[in-house]
Amino acid sequence: MTKKSFNIKEVAKLYNISSNKLRFYEKKGLIKPKRDPGNGYRVYDRKDLVKIQIILTYRLLEIPVETIKGLLVGKEEDSIIDQVFAQLGLVNDRIHKYKSIQTTLNTIVDSYVVNHSNEVILNQIIESGTKLGEDLVHSNGWVDTWNFDKWSETYDISVTGTSDDLNLFENYTQVLDQVHTLASIDCEPNPVILDIGVGSGALASMFLDQSSRVYGLDQSRRMLLLAKKKYPSLKLRVGDFLKLPFENHSVNRIVSTYAFHHLKDYEKNLAFDEMLRVINRRGRIVIGDMMFANTQAREKYLSESSEESRLSVEDEYYTDIQTFGAYVNSKGFKYSTQQVDPLMHILTIECS
Repeated sequence: MTKKSFNIKEVAKLYNISSNKLRFYEKKGLIKPKRDPGNGYRVYDRKDLVKIQIILTYRLLEIPVETIKGLLVGKEEDSIIDQVFAQLGLVNDRIHKYKSIQTTLNTIVDSYVVNHSNEVILNQIIESGTKLGEDLVHSNGWVDTWNFDKWSETYDISVTGTSDDLNLFENYTQVLDQVHTLASIDCEPNPVILDIGVGSGALASMFLDQSSRVYGLDQSRRMLLLAKKKYPSLKLRVGDFLKLPFENHSVNRIVSTYAFHHLKDYEKNLAFDEMLRVINRRGRIVIGDMMFANTQAREKYLSESSEESRLSVEDEYYTDIQTFGAYVNSKGFKYSTQQVDPLMHILTIECS
C-alpha cells in the first residue's frame, strides 16, 4: 500500500466497518485523526490505520472499549512489531482460557455419558470448576522477573562465558548438542520442532537443516527478534510454557534449554500438561536445565557451596527430578536423565 492518507469513507471500506463506528472510536478517544485545514475533513494516516486494526482485534476478543483505551495509553511510540506482539499475547491468553473451558466441559460431558447420574455430574462440575479456576490463576500468574527483553542485548555473550559464580553455561554447547541429538533420534520425516524459551535461537537453529518446521517460542519480544535476525527461516511464536499457541498434538518434538527452572513446582506440572496437549502420540520432550536428582542431592550441593552460590540456587526453582518425575509417571509416561555436570541435567520424556 503506497497511499499515505485516507478519508473516513476509504477507511470504513478498507476495514468493512461503518463511518459511524470510526466516529464512535474517535469520540471515545481511541483514535485522533488529523483534520484537513482546507475543508475540516478527517484525514487518517497509516499509523491511524494500525491503531484501528488493533482496536478491531481487541473488539473481536470482546474487550470493552474503556479497557482498550487503557491498553492504548502510551503506546504511540511502540514499534509496529511491538504492537503486533502485544496483540498476540492477548489473543493467546484468550485462546488458552477458551481451551481450558472447553476441556472442562468435555470432561463433564464424558463423565455424564459414563455415569448417567445428575448427582455425579453435579460433583464433576464443582470439581472441574475448582480445577479450572486454579489452572487459570496459575497459568496467568507467571511473571518475567528476570527482564529477558533487557538480557537479550548481552545474551549471547553471557552463554559463551563462565563468569557467573555457578558457571551455569560452562557446558552450554555440550548441553545443546545432547538435547539436539536426543530429540533427533527416530524422529519422523519433516518434523515440527518446538523450542520453548528459544532465546537467541542457538538450539532451534540446529534443526533448521533437517527439513524441519522449527518454531521458536519465547515470552520476550526482544529475544524473538534477536533469534529471527540471526536465523531468518526460524518461525516465531509469542508465549510461554503455560500457554503454548499450538493445536492439540501438532508438534513432533519439544525441546528446551536453560528455561524450565523459571517455573515453580506446580507450574512445572501445568507446563507438562500443556506440552502433552500439543505433542503428538509418538513425540518426545527433551529438557536441558539446572536440576537435582532429589532433595538429598540438593542439600548436599548447597552444603558444599559458597554463600554466593547458595543464594543463586535458592533464588531459582531448580527441578527436583524425583518429584517432577513422579508427576510424569502419574500421567503414564516414562522419563530418563543424563547428568552433564553438578547442576545441569538432560531430561527426556517419551510420549508414546
